[in-house]
Amino acid sequence: MFDYIFILPQISLRPIGGYKIVYEYSNRLTELGYKVAIIHVRKKGKILVRRIKIDFLLAYNRIVLKKNLSWFPVANEIKFIELDEDKILLDDSIISNCYIATAWDTAIITKSLAERHTAGGLYLIQGYESWSASEEELFATYRIGLKNIAVSKWLKGIVADCGADCEYLPNSLDANTFYISIAPELRLKHTILTMFHEATLKGFADIVKSCKVVRENHPDARFVAFGAYKSKGKVPEWMTYFHLPSQEVLRRLYNESTIFVSGSYSEGWGLAPTEAMQCGCALAITNIPGHEDFSKSGQYALLSQPGDWQGMALNILKLINDDQLRLKLAKTGSEFVKQYNWTVAVEKFIQISLQDRANE
Repeated sequence: MFDYIFILPQISLRPIGGYKIVYEYSNRLTELGYKVAIIHVRKKGKILVRRIKIDFLLAYNRIVLKKNLSWFPVANEIKFIELDEDKILLDDSIISNCYIATAWDTAIITKSLAERHTAGGLYLIQGYESWSASEEELFATYRIGLKNIAVSKWLKGIVADCGADCEYLPNSLDANTFYISIAPELRLKHTILTMFHEATLKGFADIVKSCKVVRENHPDARFVAFGAYKSKGKVPEWMTYFHLPSQEVLRRLYNESTIFVSGSYSEGWGLAPTEAMQCGCALAITNIPGHEDFSKSGQYALLSQPGDWQGMALNILKLINDDQLRLKLAKTGSEFVKQYNWTVAVEKFIQISLQDRANE
């Protein structure tokens, strides 16, 4: 019998922000003495070779590396399960007091498990998943009868607009992993950091265009990127790229940089920008709802519209040329995001889950 079971889509061998948040909740609930399991749902029709590869690497992680994942430290006490989607409801060993959906295509399974075992059912909404579902499908999951929890205010608004109740529980940040180790005023002011992602909606192509303009104006500028994907020629040669950096290396990159750039067209919550804020970077990011909670309409970041790479370039140049502005954003931003701490988030998560059980 588990206290909490999180239902995630198919396991990922590379870092994913939404998965990271779920793993953090799982670890911290385990530290508090709760019994936690994570189920990754294997979809039908997936290429057999890929599944064999995943199974092999998972076995290698557990047997040789003595851990569940290579890219994130999931506590060994957590039950890590992979199940085919058509077998989950047939498995009598996955009994819990509370089941948590973490993506739109896990909501129906989660609701069925909660009903079958007369348990609580939560739905952690981490993004508006229009890239993989229609609006009709998404709205249906919000109204399915699970207790909705949104990680940002704009997501809560979307859920409310479709006629469903929703709690607001913002993402949290690990102050023991990401923090200021090099004072912002001691850094080379021409160092710009960003994240590379293959998905078009992350706006990396726009960032490259912006950085080219900056490079023309400041030939001495240094451009750095990190990411979970191999660059495959998409990262220009004048941009130093770190593929799958450890958390220690990533903290160093944040601390060696003065400006962090995000060109996203859509985010549930911008995790990388907030980590950069923790480490004292000034932000030049897009003006999207998923950045609003921590940018506060430009109070803690310089904003440009998605796709406006010229505007983004001007913002980066403004931060390079205006030391006072850059250092102000670095200081006020790092102080502002301290409110997003895991102790508060986990406590509220537990309260919400208990309320849901009380309503059963």
